[in-house]
Amino acid sequence: MKDTTAKRILSTVLSVSLTVSAAGCNHASVETTPEDSQTTTAATETTTEAPSTTEQAVMSVENKSFQYRIGDVITFGKYEQDNKTSNGKEDIEWIILDRQGDKVLLISRMALDQQPYNTKKADVTWETCSLRKWLNGSFYESAFDEEDKAHIINASVTADKNPEYDTAPGNDTKDNVFILSITEFQKYFATTKGIMSEGTKYAIAKEKRANDTFFLWWLRTPGRTPDTASYVVYYGSNGNPVANGGADVDCTRGCSLEERCGGVRPVIWADLTDYPNTPDKHIYAWVEGYGTAHINYGDKKADVPDVPCQILYVDGSPSPKGELRTTYETDNTITEWVTNKVGKDIGYGWEDDTLFVAGSGHLEKTK
Repeated sequence: MKDTTAKRILSTVLSVSLTVSAAGCNHASVETTPEDSQTTTAATETTTEAPSTTEQAVMSVENKSFQYRIGDVITFGKYEQDNKTSNGKEDIEWIILDRQGDKVLLISRMALDQQPYNTKKADVTWETCSLRKWLNGSFYESAFDEEDKAHIINASVTADKNPEYDTAPGNDTKDNVFILSITEFQKYFATTKGIMSEGTKYAIAKEKRANDTFFLWWLRTPGRTPDTASYVVYYGSNGNPVANGGADVDCTRGCSLEERCGGVRPVIWADLTDYPNTPDKHIYAWVEGYGTAHINYGDKKADVPDVPCQILYVDGSPSPKGELRTTYETDNTITEWVTNKVGKDIGYGWEDDTLFVAGSGHLEKTK
């Protein structure tokens, strides 16, 4: 499996040698939605209310005791991401947003592509826009093989109204692939986690911008006028993460950020209870958990408890290699510890799963 995680360096200044390792990650759920909420985009086969996201189990692989949970990241399907077509397509990583029974709602972790909401200036809705046609046509055919498609649910997608404007939202649709509405975004992204979306190298190359890896991303809700669509953009802790007014829908590939070209984070409903069922199919899951960071600085040693991390599971079992990777919470937890225990003049940084320091260090694999 190829890890498409973009390299992150939060700080590279260290006045002393510092090494960090994490071990003993335990499975932990991540809350992403308010309790007792009703889904607005539903799997076609069921009309039951979605359970509260505080429930532990979200889905289980058939004949497996391990249960994935909301907030976990799984791989499903493949799409070009590293912008090197010679080595084939890369595994798509999806965040589990919700569930109805054994069916799960997934959104891509990264902005997989850069597409206009509509290819020309026009009054459109989600039902009539070119982005919907692209997602259910070119993207669907490219990202999923026949076995993958057998596990994707043709979902009922609601035409949600804009909470601030009276723009007509059009009609409900039935889609294999879609994008979130403002209502769903506010439900599933109750916190800022996941709002900022990294774009893949493939998507970044399309937009022709080298200095910004984070994308605003389209929502299907119309904006203030019929020729605009809403999108997500995050300006910081005091900023509004949803631009309800919308962006012009006639942006073309390669347009500047000011013209509001949007990243695409596809959304699907899938039933994976009997997946994988062939030797070449596997579910890779980056599961949220906690570990202990063992820190050495100079001749002193200390442990930082409850450090967030992600542990790799393959088909419901821990990876034989015990692979871990960091999260933003990992960085924040250790930064706070370093600040409080060592001094404000000491920093650190992560580059993928490796501690980037003046000396040496790494994130120790699980036993």
